Amino acid sequence: MKRIVALFALCLLQAVQVSAQDDTNSERPRRQRGGFGGPIELGPDDKQTHPDPPGDIADKREDVPHGKLEMIEYESKTVGTTRKMNVYTPPGYSEEKKYPVLYLLHGIGGDETEWQRFASPNLLLDNLIADGKAVPMIVVMPNGRAQKNDRAEGNIMASAPAFAVFENDLLDDVIPT
Repeated sequence: MKRIVALFALCLLQAVQVSAQDDTNSERPRRQRGGFGGPIELGPDDKQTHPDPPGDIADKREDVPHGKLEMIEYESKTVGTTRKMNVYTPPGYSEEKKYPVLYLLHGIGGDETEWQRFASPNLLLDNLIADGKAVPMIVVMPNGRAQKNDRAEGNIMASAPAFAVFENDLLDDVIPT
């Protein structure tokens, strides 16, 4: 059952990425969104379903407990090498307790540091957990480019087959780690 859920989540994430990247069949004209990391602009037929988060949602707050964000290595039998992934554990983490796990994937040009570099996931989760808006969880941020040289170098589209290999790396190596 865990394998089916993980496959479903992976397929869902891939579908969202493909949908976001390929809007060429849409009848609506494409809108410039301010480049990578730019503001999201809603079109005339888009409806915002949730209010914008507060501007300080990912600021380091001294009044909340802090979890831990660390780079860990794991043996990937799928790729045949030692690989890295970023892992967030919540404040008060204990190996004796069970936690939900979120596998947070990056876009095609990213790697295991993508979320840390652009979104401060540890601070965001610390704040959400402290405010009762998220349950304590483990967040795993692996590199989806499952090949021996997993860096986003040169023509990043040439490594597209490595993203298909990542399914096995995720299920057989990342999740068990």
